Amino acid sequence: MTDDVPVPLPGGWASHVVRAGDTVRRPVRPSTPAVHALLRHLEDAGFDGAPRVLGIDGDGREVLSYVDGETVGGAEPWPEWTRTDETLVSAGRLLRRFHDAVAGFRPPPGAVWMSGGRLGPGKVVCHNDASPHNFVHRDGAVRAFIDWDLAGPRDPRRDLALMAWQTVPLYHPELCARIGWRAAPEVERRLRLLMDAYGPVERAGFADVIRDRIRESRDGILAGAAAGDDVHVRLAAAGVADDMTATLAYVTAHADRILRALTDHPPDETATVHRARPATHRTRPDRPPDET
Repeated sequence: MTDDVPVPLPGGWASHVVRAGDTVRRPVRPSTPAVHALLRHLEDAGFDGAPRVLGIDGDGREVLSYVDGETVGGAEPWPEWTRTDETLVSAGRLLRRFHDAVAGFRPPPGAVWMSGGRLGPGKVVCHNDASPHNFVHRDGAVRAFIDWDLAGPRDPRRDLALMAWQTVPLYHPELCARIGWRAAPEVERRLRLLMDAYGPVERAGFADVIRDRIRESRDGILAGAAAGDDVHVRLAAAGVADDMTATLAYVTAHADRILRALTDHPPDETATVHRARPATHRTRPDRPPDET
């Protein structure tokens, strides 16, 4: 592939994103300067799980490094590696490394974010969509997160809650089947794996954080669609908000299982089953997330 032959990248709802050589070209947004400051901080901190900022090209697009690996893209069902314990554990560990690396970041004055509010006690700049659609999988593990457009200040437990919701996953059974689960996920065991991989975190009330995170995303889509926003109109028409409503009901009905996973700690839990198949292709999606 050469720089003068751009190739559209699959999986997006809103942005026209292309790969050109070893770079990714994306439209600039009002939040781009803040996101670039974040990504540069992560590079300086030695965090290797994010693309690098390379500048702005002659067409006014941001230029990021291309992260090599396999992604979900627009595939349905999702690739087998999204269902392995190794993916779940490595994603949790990578999220923790990111939160540790970003802890010292101070946004530039006047920073504009697409989501989140202001930094304050108990907050860091989160990814806000660290889900399988934004994982780069390589050599049996999640190696990077992509699509940082929604980054912004929040309680880091909300990042972890979204990852739990979409990676355990805590989806309603019909959606689990659509994305490739031939049997119901072992919710308690896999949620415990993720939490243990992430490491020390306040678990009291975390089930409520998960439910609130699902509700926030669902309500964001519905509000955006009601306001006529094209992306949210298409997300609502595709049934994404309906899936979230069904998932919210499922999570509420199974709150006892989630609570057990958050409070029980079997001593020898390991991630040694359901090994992933080697990646066979390389894609990089740009999927705007399911929230405003």
